[in-house]
Amino acid sequence: MKIAFLGNSGSIQGLEGSNTALAVCEEGSLIVVDASGSPAEALTRSGLDPLDIDLVLLTHAHVDHIYALPSLIHNLYLMGRKRGLDIAANSATLEIARSLVNAFALPLKKGIFPIAFIDLGEGSLDAGPIHVQSFAVNHGIPTNGFTFTCMGRKLTYMADCNASTPIPACSIGSDALVHEACLGFKADHSSPSEAAECASAMKAGKLFLVHLPQDRQQRAKILDEAKAAFPESTIPEIMEQIEI
Repeated sequence: MKIAFLGNSGSIQGLEGSNTALAVCEEGSLIVVDASGSPAEALTRSGLDPLDIDLVLLTHAHVDHIYALPSLIHNLYLMGRKRGLDIAANSATLEIARSLVNAFALPLKKGIFPIAFIDLGEGSLDAGPIHVQSFAVNHGIPTNGFTFTCMGRKLTYMADCNASTPIPACSIGSDALVHEACLGFKADHSSPSEAAECASAMKAGKLFLVHLPQDRQQRAKILDEAKAAFPESTIPEIMEQIEI
């Protein structure tokens, strides 16, 4: 199982990359997590074919995690996609996702591929060989994280969330945890040390820090704080496939 970071920044985009979004892939399956930046371009730059997407997972309805969904669908349509596309999220997020898609009248385009909106809640589904388990996290609005399991490997993504979020049972023993980290107290977010503590409690093999500020000095401070509590912490390179 591989992961590609299509972006690793927080709400503000800049030279250090676009908003946080991921691609999780295994031979025969491609999952995109959150839709921001320029998804089709980012996938292509990561060596992935946007037409191979099986599933789009949305963590929550804050603008930096969902705004590029119509653009992704429109790109797939223009690229000639015919097979259906599944979009899964909690019910509150799906409502916003539908509104965005309908705002551009995408379902009315001649020859548009079928789009299925799946209310995943805290349930699970399979995308090819990848099993996805959804769980709730604390972030002010309905938000979900996901654990991906495939061929004995496990990856967990905890979207924007604060430290009061309990460790989901499905995530214990993850080979890697992707977790947000920010400097300064923010009620609905986590500090680097809190992200590190989460990785430690989860018994994760590695911690990838995302949802970062653009300033490189601040990023260095975030990484240092996380590594002090969990040495296997890193800030991922974007547009690069990483084996989990």
